[in-house]
Amino acid sequence: MRKVRTNNAILIVSAIFALLAFGSQQPSPPAAKPEVTLATGHKGDILAVAFSADGRWLATGSTDKTVKLWDTATWKEVRTLTGHKDEVHAVVFSPDGRTLVSGGWDQKIKYWDVENGNEVRSIGCGCGWIETLAYSPNARLLASGSGDGTVRLWDTRSGKNERTIDAPVTRDARARAVRALAFSPDSRWVAFGNARREVQLWGPQMRVLTGHQGAILSVAFSPDRTLIASGSNDDTAMLFDYDGGTAVKTLFGHGDSVTSVLFTPDSKQLVTGSRDLTVRVWDVASGNELRQLPQKAPVTRLALSADGKWLAVLCYAERSVFIWSLASL
Repeated sequence: MRKVRTNNAILIVSAIFALLAFGSQQPSPPAAKPEVTLATGHKGDILAVAFSADGRWLATGSTDKTVKLWDTATWKEVRTLTGHKDEVHAVVFSPDGRTLVSGGWDQKIKYWDVENGNEVRSIGCGCGWIETLAYSPNARLLASGSGDGTVRLWDTRSGKNERTIDAPVTRDARARAVRALAFSPDSRWVAFGNARREVQLWGPQMRVLTGHQGAILSVAFSPDRTLIASGSNDDTAMLFDYDGGTAVKTLFGHGDSVTSVLFTPDSKQLVTGSRDLTVRVWDVASGNELRQLPQKAPVTRLALSADGKWLAVLCYAERSVFIWSLASL
């Protein structure tokens, strides 16, 4: 009988402690969700996304060979642009928002009038394929990053190829494709990268930014012209000094390749997207991670509205765009 009473006492005490422990636990906050899930109606995966500088438009490019234009006030489709003969891998707006440029596997760069959707110009580059595009802030040049490992600078008025820059040779010719590309805010520098571990800078002279241990997948200049950010398949993002090109910080935390890097308009935060199914926001000054936005699939591309309010996220094998309100986080 004494043994039974002792066992009962132990069970009662254990239950009390369990209840106290349960009661002391704080409920987990609900997982953050996108403000808008834009079911685009594309018949293939979305590969490219961009906001216009005035924030009025969002553009998407897809494996279905089309480009779609969206009104950000309503998130409704305005029109579908047809003309590409293969997957569309890149879209970018001119600084004034009147022109949209797209490029893809058909080796064509197409200029579109945003207001009416008409094709204004089509350029055949003969460069393998168009992987990425960047418009210079002064609107004079368009840069294209290609499958043949070149960056080509195009005069936006005449459509002529002004210069071709060869990316560093890699052992695997297929890995030469330029996937990272950006203009500096003053239009003097073009940053780009491929399967090599260095960020290449072309401008008044050629410069190389070193420190990554893997291929360069993304690059961005801070709006205040103090930093250059890069993302790599070494699972890190890095910050480099704009003037000297020296490495300032390495941002650790992602568990897979960092496919996209973007500065907020005030240059105080960096947004990164990764194949580890997260988007992360970092404090630039300290290098500390501020928040995470969980995704359902590996992140392939990011786009940020000029006012920093809306973040568009593309994920692998998705036909939707996930729109997050950074202002509400």
